Amino acid sequence: MKYFGKEKKEPEKSTTLPITEEPRMKLPFTSSKTIKDEEATQAKEELKISSLLKEITSYALTRLYEAEAEGKISEGERDHLTKKYKEELSQIEEKLDYSQSVIDLYKLEETQSELIGMFYEKIDELNRKIDDVRGLLGQKRSEVAEEKPKDEAAKTPSEKTRPKETKPKPPTPKSPTEQKIENIREEVLKLIEKLDKTEAGI
Repeated sequence: MKYFGKEKKEPEKSTTLPITEEPRMKLPFTSSKTIKDEEATQAKEELKISSLLKEITSYALTRLYEAEAEGKISEGERDHLTKKYKEELSQIEEKLDYSQSVIDLYKLEETQSELIGMFYEKIDELNRKIDDVRGLLGQKRSEVAEEKPKDEAAKTPSEKTRPKETKPKPPTPKSPTEQKIENIREEVLKLIEKLDKTEAGI
């Protein structure tokens, strides 16, 4: 179409790869550390001491019952003495449970932090690979679009209309990119499986 003696040019079609902008995926994995290293070390020491105290107190209770059976003390004396040791044993067991819980939480948080770090590292690696392939694909589309008109012009009418014979395609070997993505997927699945086992052991 001409306007005022000038031919209006049709806008050139873009050959770049259209990319739909999506917000970065917010993964529901966060790492929080409530137990410090020194607290975990202290809990381990308290656990060791409390375990020894429990062993001593349990032995004392056993000896009191043996003493009564041997006739060295009466039943009333045994009850009076064992009451004190039973109270001590109850307090020791509470300390043991608390120290063990602190240690368990520390180990779980350490494992959580390690797994999340590895997971995000794999996701970042996958994102970089996606960006690389997108850029490469956009460049190849541009090259194909430039070569296509030349190829079409060189063909005769019979060549253009002649149907192509379809042959069964042999199985395509995986490209380095596909192999890399598969490796990343397998590693991420292993991390998730390891996390599931950790949670099952709580």
